[in-house]
Amino acid sequence: MLNSRISNAGSTHELLNLASANSAHLNHIHAGTLWNKLGKQGDAAGPRHKEEVRRLMRRTVELVGSCGARELANIAHGLAKCRLVGLDGKAGALFAAVAEAAVRGGLRDFNPQDLANTAWAFATASHAAPTLFDAIATAAVRRGLRDFTPQELANTSWAFATAGHAAPTFFDAIAR
Repeated sequence: MLNSRISNAGSTHELLNLASANSAHLNHIHAGTLWNKLGKQGDAAGPRHKEEVRRLMRRTVELVGSCGARELANIAHGLAKCRLVGLDGKAGALFAAVAEAAVRGGLRDFNPQDLANTAWAFATASHAAPTLFDAIATAAVRRGLRDFTPQELANTSWAFATAGHAAPTFFDAIAR
């Protein structure tokens, strides 16, 4: 029921109120949906939302360990779209927690869109995560790139180039 309310929320204010009022009951699915929706709103970085966003970031860090591939990708993607800077390193801590959880799980449940969105998010946010990028390249090549759409390949390639992360095996596989 809470996830439905989050999905139907129409503003950043409403999303953050739902997060605050239900913080103790938020789970990994709620966190992924919240960040995805906040990223689409485009105004979470505003000064009037600063404290609520900080609280949500702290709560999300607590939940990251229980997240699956889709939730991790949604959190990273939404967080990058929010363009949060200067929040006492909280955004960086959340990105680091997402990277650690993704790498720890070996990215085995990440589909091509999850891989592409995660790489895009880290590159967009300029958050260095060389171990994550190495793991994404390995996972993509191991699958033979057969399930990647041209858009997912383009987004992933763009992310590696933007992050300045060399992945010769990945790019050789694309070329083949």
